[in-house]
Amino acid sequence: RSFALRFRWFFLTITILGAVILGYFGTKIRTNFSPDALFLSDDHEMELVDKMKETFGESTNAIYVLYTDPYLFTPDGLTLLNKLTNHLEKAQHVAKVQSLTNMTYFRGNGQLLQVDQYLHDPPYSKEECLQWKAELVNHPFFGGLLVSRDGKSTAIMLEIEENITNDSIKKEISTQISQLTKEALPENTEFHVIGVPTIQGEYWYLVKGDQLNFIILINLIFIIILFNIYRSFDGVFLPLFVSGLSLLCLTGAAYFVDYEINIISTAIPTIVLVYGLADSIHILSRYREEYYKHQDSQTAIVCTFQAVGLACFMTSFTTFIGFASLLTAKLNAIRQFGLVSGIGVMLTYMVTMLVLPGALSLFGKPRMSGLASPDSHTRSWLDATLDRLQRWIASHIKLILISSTVLLVALLYLAINVHVDSRLLEEIWPDNPTYKSTRFIEDHFSGFLPFEILVRTNQEGGIFRPEVMRAIDEVTNFLPQTKILEKGLSASILVKSMNQALHGNDSAYFKIPDTREQIAQYFFLAEMSEDTDLLRPYISDDRSWARINGMRKDKGRKAFNETKKQVEAFMKGKIPPGVDFKITGLGVVINRAVGNIVHDLMTSIFAALLFIALVIALEFKSLKIALLSIIPNTMPLVVTMAFMTVEDIKLRIATAILFSIALGIAVDDTIHLIVRYREEY
Repeated sequence: RSFALRFRWFFLTITILGAVILGYFGTKIRTNFSPDALFLSDDHEMELVDKMKETFGESTNAIYVLYTDPYLFTPDGLTLLNKLTNHLEKAQHVAKVQSLTNMTYFRGNGQLLQVDQYLHDPPYSKEECLQWKAELVNHPFFGGLLVSRDGKSTAIMLEIEENITNDSIKKEISTQISQLTKEALPENTEFHVIGVPTIQGEYWYLVKGDQLNFIILINLIFIIILFNIYRSFDGVFLPLFVSGLSLLCLTGAAYFVDYEINIISTAIPTIVLVYGLADSIHILSRYREEYYKHQDSQTAIVCTFQAVGLACFMTSFTTFIGFASLLTAKLNAIRQFGLVSGIGVMLTYMVTMLVLPGALSLFGKPRMSGLASPDSHTRSWLDATLDRLQRWIASHIKLILISSTVLLVALLYLAINVHVDSRLLEEIWPDNPTYKSTRFIEDHFSGFLPFEILVRTNQEGGIFRPEVMRAIDEVTNFLPQTKILEKGLSASILVKSMNQALHGNDSAYFKIPDTREQIAQYFFLAEMSEDTDLLRPYISDDRSWARINGMRKDKGRKAFNETKKQVEAFMKGKIPPGVDFKITGLGVVINRAVGNIVHDLMTSIFAALLFIALVIALEFKSLKIALLSIIPNTMPLVVTMAFMTVEDIKLRIATAILFSIALGIAVDDTIHLIVRYREEY
């Protein structure tokens, strides 16, 4: 430690310079608020999801523009929609714009099948508009997708380019779409812009703003607290300086391991700031005690780090263990959070040990005032209160231990009944425009989140078998009868529509043809048209796979699983031999991952407690102290989870990480208390 003092300028310079350089690279960290960022990285289901993306295309890259117009199906209403559709084609990074006025569908022409524009270009007549309204509000494909069932609201679907993965660009695209919509619609017309890319961009925007505001706010709070503790410039500046350097080092380290910021990792900067502050306060308070005794700065610094250096290492190491225990989780985002947070805690310890000795020597004699003053003449009301509390605890040890154990067991019963759930918009307030837009599309249309069923046959062209296509049709028609699905889209609707188109648009032929050859012929005719975009989302190129896509609402994990069970029960006995119907997709993966949160959480915390108890037992050579430390380390976790049960606060991905943070803080206090107790004893 005297070595650290002799070369204080070297350590200060190297640490500050290194932090600045790493902080520069930290500004280049990417963000990823897509659902994929929270999913299981090693789940076998993800391989199938990726294969489906290759085969059928991306199912979550659409942005919808929605608005209500009571006069939609009038010449003026459709002309306005056509104008807006054309105007939105100016948007950058948009591959396709589709609305009622430019959508294409099947049209028969003798023995030929054409994919043609459903509505002709303006002008429109009143009679045509009324006819189109009657056809489209209950259309098997477009009803509930591009037009509401009451015919008063419409949606324009914009598919963004598949190579757009940056959330800030998605925010720019959504903002640009909103601006273009505002320009084309009459003044004061209410409209909504929503879609998975919009939600991802909104999360990026909110987190970016909240992170900055929160760091400013928490630092202001820290300044007030530190000033009341130390009443000196060094007492305020040094803890914040160390925490800031630690944060810069962590952001740079995260960049070099190719870490992406997601919804839950936004808590990491606060964790680093808090833990950096905690170690600094322990050191500064002890430094004032030692200076009061020795009246020499360098002697006080050496004595301080001899006394608390090991304790700070143990608190940092055990906190690292608490976060590292999350590596046992199945959820990739939680594993990454645990790893990066643990690295951040250890980096904070290293920066503290390198910077504080030299920095304290530069400031010289500390000011003996404030809540942390060791001078008995200036001791605060807080010291007096804690002294009285300590004396009461010492005289009621058995009562406290017994009542704490009983309370722990009682609260544990509540804690294990915590509800687990997750929604896409769970971290967005109801007054946010994105939240309101989501409610609008769910209230007036069929939702926008996919519920995917993969149909696999073991032969090329197997989907053309009539019994297979009829089974697909039965499942598609059943989907709207479930809890969260209001529409199903599949190849069977396309086949029935082609059959009807080739029979003079007679509704009696809106059915599955009787022969495999007929179905194959229809798809061959559809492929000969210039526009084959209708086919790709629902049937593979070799016609051995098909996809049924249900449009669902964001109602959470419980509703999703109930719907999944409903559909699986319906499909039993309806699947032809040699064919596999499987509910899959990102929805299945994330709901299974969320379901594993409680198991992962309990496993990781139990493992962390055992390991921490082992470390304490080895360091203090006392099994009794190790076992007793489990109670205060466990109590905050159980109390928090019990409170969540009583208040019906859902355990979800974002709230699950609180328990590792609480464990780290509890262990920190426990170790410092044990170290000081052993020293005083």
